[in-house]
This record gives sequence, structure tokens and C-alpha cells, in this order.
Amino acid sequence: MKNKPPKLTGQSRHFSRNPMFKYALMFCFVSLGFVGFSQSIDVGLSGGLSSAWLLNGNVMSGKGNQGYRLSISYNYGLHTTINFAHGYGLEIEIQKAIMNQDYGGTFSGSGAFPGIPVTYYAGQSFSANTQISVLKFPVLFRYEPEIKGNYVEAGIAYEIINGADYSATYKNPDQAIGLNIASQLPKGDFLAIVGLGWDKKLNHDANLFFHFGFRLEYGLMDLMGVDGHGQNLNGARSVILYEQPTPYYTTQHSTHSLELSFNVGMFYRIYPKSMLHKRAVDF
Repeated sequence: MKNKPPKLTGQSRHFSRNPMFKYALMFCFVSLGFVGFSQSIDVGLSGGLSSAWLLNGNVMSGKGNQGYRLSISYNYGLHTTINFAHGYGLEIEIQKAIMNQDYGGTFSGSGAFPGIPVTYYAGQSFSANTQISVLKFPVLFRYEPEIKGNYVEAGIAYEIINGADYSATYKNPDQAIGLNIASQLPKGDFLAIVGLGWDKKLNHDANLFFHFGFRLEYGLMDLMGVDGHGQNLNGARSVILYEQPTPYYTTQHSTHSLELSFNVGMFYRIYPKSMLHKRAVDF
């Protein structure tokens, strides 16, 4: 008689379906793999606010009286730094992030957009937003000269795109539209990252630190997505935009993300070798 597989409890099913929990476990195992080579390990939480931009040549051209607007994005997650000798280190993080890009403008004429049910009128204003939800995995090399707390960092990250939405509102006359645009973006993106920051010890008797820093991130892959009017910028799927007798856009341009963030956090510094030595002495 074959053994039946054990049934998952409600809590087990929740963990098995929760990608954040799965990736957090992977994050812990990878960090622990460097314990034997490190001088110390920083473990904590971090988060930040950022200004993110989805840069595309067709949007920047102002076609359809669209323009970029400043918007606020945010991230939060787990942070680990493996500190080696002479100020060198390796940062491994897992972050949940929301990227926002706002658009706006006032129409100089009347017409209709291809592909979406919106008619616009001269003098009508609009505001729009693209929101992308991602799970991000930065791995950064770090250098802290003279071990005084200030450091520079550089590396890469891979982000998994979990969802994306577009919304727009039009004034005089009033209209509104909302679209799920996840299918118009790739599954993920690679990011190049540079940054700098400072670590400040909060108490001489405890290894608790406060952290803040700045990062600049640039997306290396084409995110495609939509423009400020919800038009699909993926040329393979937008024949109506690029190949009709009078195309809306004459040239296809790739979309790359650019993000400047300010991040803060707290972490606890662990000294594995001193802990092992103390354990050996106790025995």
C-alpha cells in the first residue's frame, strides 16, 4: 500500500504559496554560506523612497502632448552585509518595491487614441500613472575606507515583475480609464547599481547600527510597457502604432528604468569568529 503524501495545513499552504517567504529562506541560506570567510555580518531591515523614471524616446518626444511628472516610489526588505578584511564587503538583499511613473499634459487638439477607447479634446488636461510591483534581489560589492562607517557600493540586481497597472483621468470633459498592463512588460529586468552611504553605531555596548544611503539604479533590459496615454510600446504587439499607413510613432524606442533612492535601516552586527571562540572557551 502506497504512502499518501502528508496534507498541508492551512499555515503550510500559506508558506508554500508565499514567494516572499521562499525567497527569504534562500536569502538566509546564501548569507550563511559566507559566515566562515567573514570578519562580521550585518543583519537587519531597510527601506526607502525614490524617484523612478521609465525613460522612452517616444514619450520624451511629447507626442500627444504627454510629459513626465515627478512621482514617488518605495521599497522595503531584508538587508545583509558580509564584511571581509580591509573594508571590503558583500551586500545581499531582498526587497519588495513599487515603482510609480506619473504623466500629464494638456491637449492642443482633438482626436482619438489607437487601441484604447478614449477621445480627447483641445484644452482638455490629463494625468496618468503607471505602477509596477517588483521583487528585487540586489548583490553589491562594498568598500568602506578606513572602517569609519562611510562606504561606496556597486553591483547588479535582478527584479521579478509581479504586476503592473495603468490609470488615467481626463478633465473637462471628465473621463477615466484603468488597464492591467502586466502582459505588456517582460517577466523581469537586470539593474546596474551604484551608491554610497553611512553606518552609525547607536550604542558603544551593543552592536546595533543605524544606516542611511543613496542609490542610483538603471535598468539594462527593455521594459516596453505603455506610454503616458496607455499605448503599448512593445513593437511586436503594437502594429497599429508603428506600421499602419500613418503610424502613431515613426520609430520604436526601448524603455529603461532610472531610479534614485534614499534608504534608511537598522541592523545588528554579528562577529562569527568571536562567537565560535567564546563557545570553544565555554566548553
